[in-house]
Amino acid sequence: MALLQEAARAAAAHWAEAAARAVQAVADRSHQALSDWVETAERAFEDWLQESQESGQAPSLRSLLERVREITGLEIRLEGMRAARPEEVRAALTEAVREAGHRTLRMQAMAAAARRVGIGFTLNEADLLESSWEELAEIIREGVQAEAQARLEAHLREAEGLLTERLNGQRDATTLAQALWEAQFTRQTAFDARTHQRVTYAHVVFPLSYLAGRLFEEIPEAERGPRILEHLHGVLEAREEELGRTTWASVADQRPVDLEEAARLSLQAWLGEARWGAVAEVPFRQWDPALQEEALRFFGRRAFSAAARHLLLSLIGQLWVEYLTAIENLRQGIGLEAFGQRDPLVEYKRRAFEMFQDLLNNIRAETVRRLFLIVPAGQALARERRSAPGARARVQAEPASRAIGRNDPCPCGSGKKYKHCHGRPGAPPLPGTAPSTRSTSGSRRR
Repeated sequence: MALLQEAARAAAAHWAEAAARAVQAVADRSHQALSDWVETAERAFEDWLQESQESGQAPSLRSLLERVREITGLEIRLEGMRAARPEEVRAALTEAVREAGHRTLRMQAMAAAARRVGIGFTLNEADLLESSWEELAEIIREGVQAEAQARLEAHLREAEGLLTERLNGQRDATTLAQALWEAQFTRQTAFDARTHQRVTYAHVVFPLSYLAGRLFEEIPEAERGPRILEHLHGVLEAREEELGRTTWASVADQRPVDLEEAARLSLQAWLGEARWGAVAEVPFRQWDPALQEEALRFFGRRAFSAAARHLLLSLIGQLWVEYLTAIENLRQGIGLEAFGQRDPLVEYKRRAFEMFQDLLNNIRAETVRRLFLIVPAGQALARERRSAPGARARVQAEPASRAIGRNDPCPCGSGKKYKHCHGRPGAPPLPGTAPSTRSTSGSRRR
């Protein structure tokens, strides 16, 4: 819990600083925005005055205000102006535009800060309108930090219950890491209008990345690169070990010769002819402990490679479809470039090339990002079930309630299709499930 508390403080401080930066961004453009509004209002005044003189009618302040409001988008009021001289109207209009622009910019700053951090807050009118930009940024920073800290404290109490349930007395590194990873999320269920399915979104409430960034700043610059690479190598090794243990649990009672052909040949090539001949008919569980550890690492590397290939192929397919859709939209609208005196063909080639480069960059970035999130399929399913109310009972009562297709990846994490792993005739049941009494010979093949 100490780590989560520190992460909550780091996140609150980061959000407060982000809100202050959003205010400063509005402040940086405030002078130019006010000048543009005043200049626009003065041009509208000149046009209004000229039209009144040409028509020979008395000038209408109402028509002037409506015109300025429409052009600037500001809510302007001219109180007490009846039959004033044009110079007085101009001066009053300029002052009203400055006041309305000042109020609008302050409201924009508060809205920008709220959007940046996703936290709503209120300010009294004196703080909003009478403070300097520096004072306003500090007021919003303090308000956001207090609100964020209060929200995170509530989530900390929920996370404490989750950690107590997940750890259950265990303190090994893998269990602690998984519990901390799950504790930073809360899940929300929504309806996807595109697929007409119910989907669950994971929302980060304890962003550990901010705490990592704070700790990262304490590392000397010369050591940052090697430390990051060392950490990432450790993460990959831990993922391989996790996948290896999951795969080992699913094959421990089998003999090497009973494995699916691709796995058997790969294992045979790794062992070599001499060791293969000695253990080919021996169940994995009866192997020498040292050889079991080596085999566990072998299965882990193989499962991780299969999962990485699956991830890469799925990403390429998903992003390629999005790219083709964007290219089609570009093709349909590229003819409009001719109105801007640009050759549509040249613009199409240039923008299509840029989009293809973006596609390649997105594939690389998403692959690297998701590569470190690979978990065994069975473990991922259990995490989904734990996230819902009453999930603990369902995990115990329905370990294999999800229908598994013959061509789906096997939930054991081996990387093979279900029909070639635990779905083949005579295969042992999935870990944690009861043996199926239904005959597989009559099942429909897909």
